Amino acid sequence: MSQQDGIHLEDEERKLLNYAETYAMCDNAIVALNNMRTGKCHILLGKTAEVLGIGKAGTHLYVDSVFEEDIISCINPDNLVVQHLQELKFFSRMLTPQNIAEGFPWYMEQIISMHDTNGMYHPVIHRIQYFPSEGKQGICYALCVYKFTKESFTHARLIHKLTGEERRIDISELRSILSSREKELLQYIQKGLASKEIAGMMGISKNTVDRHRQNIIEKLQVSNTTEACFKAKRLGLIE
Repeated sequence: MSQQDGIHLEDEERKLLNYAETYAMCDNAIVALNNMRTGKCHILLGKTAEVLGIGKAGTHLYVDSVFEEDIISCINPDNLVVQHLQELKFFSRMLTPQNIAEGFPWYMEQIISMHDTNGMYHPVIHRIQYFPSEGKQGICYALCVYKFTKESFTHARLIHKLTGEERRIDISELRSILSSREKELLQYIQKGLASKEIAGMMGISKNTVDRHRQNIIEKLQVSNTTEACFKAKRLGLIE
């Protein structure tokens, strides 16, 4: 297996996957390892997953999407918009030259609530951290951990892995993460229009449409425009 466009070599992915499996087992957590380049996701289930009705502990799921639908379906809908906006803010903050050079030294924690098989909600701490690929720039992998907690804090927090320094995340400006033109374009994509048709409707070139598509994908941290529509709708950015 060769490495192209920042995709991890097979042994790099296996190393991270072993880490995820160990975390799920030792912390009884649910751990999702997302390949940000290929749009694939490994989900490792600890005992937390059994309580939430997601699956049996020790199960390894492989999903052809970075969306962890089995996990997301258990999250309180009132938490989802803020959760996604906090994740987008964290993602953008990691893409500074210093953080890239240091191999993304921060992780983010947020408190959400997830329901069990009886519909009862429990506080869950969600931790997300990013990993680069050796010799490549940018984020290649995201590791997401879900486990029960007795902690209580309202703002997402960034924690430096080495120093323990904590910072808070402000998501107020992310309500306007997409421009009006980008939102309009997503509405057309939702209706099933092709790029050439959208170009005609918006009075722009097909190349401009394609550029808007790529910008939207990067801003919303998704793999394609289908996922972009899904996420934008969930965030209340489009109807």
